[in-house]
Amino acid sequence: MVEIGGSRFAVYRRDNKVEVYRISREMLPRRSEVLAKAELAIRQATGCDIRKNSLKGDQALMKATLACGGEAPAPPLPVNLSYECDVVDTWDIHSLELTMEAIECELVEA
Repeated sequence: MVEIGGSRFAVYRRDNKVEVYRISREMLPRRSEVLAKAELAIRQATGCDIRKNSLKGDQALMKATLACGGEAPAPPLPVNLSYECDVVDTWDIHSLELTMEAIECELVEA
């Protein structure tokens, strides 16, 4: 279990694959914000980066492939860390694409 910016996630890992379930109740969370927080939750829980363009999913369930570089993963960060994140995204109605412009996260002492 990992908490990022008020969202709670259950992170499950098998080899280099990971599944993340958002288990907190939130009213209409933005997909881009949930995916950004899920990425931080994966890094915190596994100590690994995520393979580029492998994070997929929706606001409830996300899947990704880890990029641990072949070495043993770094030890996980303490689970009592908490982050506050601001995500800026844009929606292009013509191409029907959502683009995340920036994410800024700040560690909040737990």
